[in-house]
Amino acid sequence: LGRTGSELRFDGALGTPAVLATEYYAPLKKGFFLAPRATYLRNNRNNFEDGNQLANYRVRNAGVGLDLGYGFGFRSDEIRFGYEISSLDASVKKGESILPTLEGASGQFSLRWTHDSLDHPIIPRKGSRLEAFGRHFPHTPGTPHALSQVGGRFLAFGTPMPKHTVFGSFRGGTTFEKIAPAPQKFTLGGPLNLGSLSPEEVWGSRYMYTNLGLMRQIFDSSSFLGGRTVLALFYEGGASWEPTQRIDFFHAGSGGLLMDSLIGPIFVGGSLGEGGKGKFYFSVGTLFY
Repeated sequence: LGRTGSELRFDGALGTPAVLATEYYAPLKKGFFLAPRATYLRNNRNNFEDGNQLANYRVRNAGVGLDLGYGFGFRSDEIRFGYEISSLDASVKKGESILPTLEGASGQFSLRWTHDSLDHPIIPRKGSRLEAFGRHFPHTPGTPHALSQVGGRFLAFGTPMPKHTVFGSFRGGTTFEKIAPAPQKFTLGGPLNLGSLSPEEVWGSRYMYTNLGLMRQIFDSSSFLGGRTVLALFYEGGASWEPTQRIDFFHAGSGGLLMDSLIGPIFVGGSLGEGGKGKFYFSVGTLFY
């Protein structure tokens, strides 16, 4: 679409969260590009206390934005600066909770750098990916003050033997000394995100997460699956907390089958955490990393 190198991108997901997004990538000169976008997100966050679910908190966000970016390093590196304006609606839909009902416009400036040398977008054998971001909310429902967050993640893959891949990752983020409103809190819990916890069981204005594991190739490719199938075993650890709270670090052992299918990545597996707490998952569309 448009000049050479232009792309119209679509992304969607059903279930929780439900996502519908589109972006138009328009290259300019000397590596620069513009990227207008529109997104819709609906997410049901479960509010827990001491492991017991208190309420279901629904967050809906619809917005438009524009990024100015620069790509370099044979397109392995990209820097983006942009602004997004969105309409936010968040409220308790089931149960009892002290979480507030929020409604109104939210504005966000963002700066993001991505380096990607992975050899495959779904199940890499080698390479690394580094992301760093900063975002500033001049105004957003739930706080009378401006809000800033920074964070990032790093992951790496290596193949010591032809059918075996070792991997590890670390990610984290902070809202500094402020308490983020519920829609902007970092969450942990669910498949491939501290799997022994229920989805988004732990919330906080700060968080950290790490994993380390091994993948063993089962199938290289097939017409039905589309790509590789691997057996993955890995350790997960992480925490999400407020500036005034002590850090409760969670640990889990996780594993399962990961398939690069024609409909996207499929993960079938489970996780076992402290105190024998465990979960089984079937997930479509969630990237392994």
